[in-house]
Amino acid sequence: MDKKVTATSADLRAALKRYFLHPDYGIVFEVAKSTGHAAHRHLDAVAMDLWPSRGLELHGIEIKVSKQDLKRELANPAKADEIAAFCNRFWLAAPAGIAVADELPLSWGLLEYDGEHLILKKKAHAHPAPKEPTRVFLAAVFRAAGRIDADAIEAIARGREEALRAEQHGQRERAVEEAGRRWKGNAEAWSQFLKDVGESNWADVNTVVRRYRAARAMDEARHSLGMALNQAKHATKQLQDAVTATGETSIG
Repeated sequence: MDKKVTATSADLRAALKRYFLHPDYGIVFEVAKSTGHAAHRHLDAVAMDLWPSRGLELHGIEIKVSKQDLKRELANPAKADEIAAFCNRFWLAAPAGIAVADELPLSWGLLEYDGEHLILKKKAHAHPAPKEPTRVFLAAVFRAAGRIDADAIEAIARGREEALRAEQHGQRERAVEEAGRRWKGNAEAWSQFLKDVGESNWADVNTVVRRYRAARAMDEARHSLGMALNQAKHATKQLQDAVTATGETSIG
């Protein structure tokens, strides 16, 4: 037996889509025997060869991903027979290591999933006289074809989630770069500030801030005093000019 491969039903459905590839084939999943109250039997997939030159064969497919599931299926083959009766060929699709070709019903084919692709391990025998599909079976096929593909939605959601995650990662990277640039600028400004106030790089921030504020207050006081001195000098000059003018007038 081949090495066992772990896979989900979704993995097998995706592989079946690639195996029964459009436009050569059409494939639908979860097909009932009919619609309405009689829709109690389902087949995991039904595929149809779309080329008249190949007989337009209808393929019934059962998916099994565990030995226990396969054992239950083989114990009750009538579950698949009701729909398989409409099909030209019937297949089991399973991961490697789940099924043994010689242990399957004689007419069944085996498509084995190797983790990436489906490998033909046993060709399905052609049904000698399949039943003509009934109208209710065709209704069930059309209903399955119109059903929203959960796998496709999951793939779209997963793609959007990955795109969003990538965008968020990009935003974080850009934010880190911007923060780095700001920090570099702030570090340079902080270093220059410490030099200006005469403090070491290990000075306590609160102490530096207090001293900075005191220095600023002193600078403002010096500036105010300087302005006052200038105003006093200007007033003194005006007074001197006035005195001089008054003396000249008296002498004349």
